Amino acid sequence: MIISGVLSIQDSDSGELLSKSANRVVQSGRTSFLGLMGNISNADRTGMTHIAIGTGSPVTVTDSDINLTDEYHRNSITSITLPDLNTLNVVSLFNKDDCRTVITEAGIFGGSGASSDADSGTMFSHVALIPPVDNSSSNNRNLTASWEIHLNYSE
Repeated sequence: MIISGVLSIQDSDSGELLSKSANRVVQSGRTSFLGLMGNISNADRTGMTHIAIGTGSPVTVTDSDINLTDEYHRNSITSITLPDLNTLNVVSLFNKDDCRTVITEAGIFGGSGASSDADSGTMFSHVALIPPVDNSSSNNRNLTASWEIHLNYSE
């Protein structure tokens, strides 16, 4: 089974797509997934709870990542849906006052240790935004982070 995903950042008001980037489901995220699926007795049963944005430079995404390079802000997940049999859609809304910066990276966090505090919880997925989202002007926008996570079967 292959777990992959794509993060889309959109202007919440106009719907304009500002960035769409493939992500990496990191080792800590895959381990959490297996613990939940296997009903392992000591597994943390709390799933994904927050999406964080960051301003790191440079951003190097690796399998061993557990935090963003430079976390700027995180919000609780607004919704999690199953748009089809193999896709999970995870959404968080960022008020323009919470994301007035150049966003270069994002991550999904969860587990019982996750909170609104930076670097808390288990990282499930990490992405470097290409292109970065420049939301630093005085006319910055409310943003929607929509993360599609796909489970694909491979023989």
